[in-house]
Amino acid sequence: MINHKKFGDTDSSFWSITPSEPKADAFPKYDRRVLIHGCTIGITHPVGSHRFPNGKPLIAAYGHLLGTSDRSRHSSSADIYLGNEPESTQLWKVTQTKPDGLFDEYKYFAHVKDAAQARALHRYHVGGDRSGQVEPADWSELKTNR
Repeated sequence: MINHKKFGDTDSSFWSITPSEPKADAFPKYDRRVLIHGCTIGITHPVGSHRFPNGKPLIAAYGHLLGTSDRSRHSSSADIYLGNEPESTQLWKVTQTKPDGLFDEYKYFAHVKDAAQARALHRYHVGGDRSGQVEPADWSELKTNR
């Protein structure tokens, strides 16, 4: 069960995710999982937590699209942020650049109202202007990468 509050709320209760029954062999580093459009998302950092020491508190939950592959890098699962607009079904893909402006990787955003909100969340969490192109993505495209 997910409890949504408004964008920008950094209170740790922003995401109340009931962890599924622990399984020794299934996604051991994810203690919270949600299913959206047939994709399993493992939450590693809920809203209000910090991904990096001395970093800002997250204002969107962060995790990985389990069983997918971000072909832009070596990771076995694509990165995703979950906003607070559960009625929004559009998935967004942000091209993240390195500080030198070269391509780095893709970040996906779900439960956000539009491309502008996806970009704003990306800029907040990544810092600086490392947000390249923002474009709609298709959930089925991610499911085929399993």
